[in-house]
Amino acid sequence: MIDSLEQLAREPVTAEELERAKRQIEARVLFSGQTSRGRAEALGTALVLDGDYRAADARLDRIRKLGPDDIRRVAARFLIGTGRSEVWLVPSGGSTGGSGGGRP
Repeated sequence: MIDSLEQLAREPVTAEELERAKRQIEARVLFSGQTSRGRAEALGTALVLDGDYRAADARLDRIRKLGPDDIRRVAARFLIGTGRSEVWLVPSGGSTGGSGGGRP
C-alpha cells in the first residue's frame, strides 16, 4: 500500500483513472446532497475545512478542475516522507515482534 501511495507522488495518474475517480466522487456528492442529512454533512464539512459553509457548493467544481499533476503534487507533499503519518493497528494480544515498536 505504501508503495502505491509513493508511486502517486512519482508518476501522474492516467487521465482515465482520474476521470473515473472524478465521476465516482461526483455521483457520491450529488446523491448524498439529495437528503437533508447528506446536505447537512456537506455544509458542516465545508465549514470545518474551509471556514465557510458556502464552500460546499464550490467543492465539486474544484474537483472537476483537478488534473493528474495536481494529484501528483499533493501526493508528493502529503503521502511520502515526513508529510505522511502512519498508524499500525495490532489486534489485542497480538505481537509486533521484537520490542513492540515499528511496523508489524
